[in-house]
Amino acid sequence: MVKVRTGKKDKWVAARLPRDRYELVKKLCEVRGEEISDFIRRAIYRELARMGLLPAEEARLLEIPS
Repeated sequence: MVKVRTGKKDKWVAARLPRDRYELVKKLCEVRGEEISDFIRRAIYRELARMGLLPAEEARLLEIPS
């Protein structure tokens, strides 16, 4: 299930994960010193880049071959 909320500039997206996957992501983010939202945002951008939906320069910065 995905919910979208409107902000001033951005849209908010909420997604459900199985508890074990959430805990795994949470632990990884704690080790990396990052927020879960940053992890999820990067995962979305990487998938968009992988599918060729982002400019080549952005894809390269995400370590996706163009």
